[in-house]
Amino acid sequence: VLPEMLNGKWDAASWKRFKEQKLSAPIPEEWIKFEADSLATYKKAQADARALLKQGKRTEAIKLLNDTAFAIWNDGKVLLGL
Repeated sequence: VLPEMLNGKWDAASWKRFKEQKLSAPIPEEWIKFEADSLATYKKAQADARALLKQGKRTEAIKLLNDTAFAIWNDGKVLLGL
């Protein structure tokens, strides 16, 4: 769990948007693109991690996945203004 998930910023931003725009709020195109790009990036990291695992490099595989997830999270924070 990342610190930002526990300090309430993410939750507060989500509820603020919901209260202002309700359920019919459009999803910004840049959010949709970010999600697609993030999923593609993580999918590639998973493939690379599997290759590392086949080489017996478990620690490197875990680090790759963690680093990729952390980078995606940081990019998302910027996009959402957190």
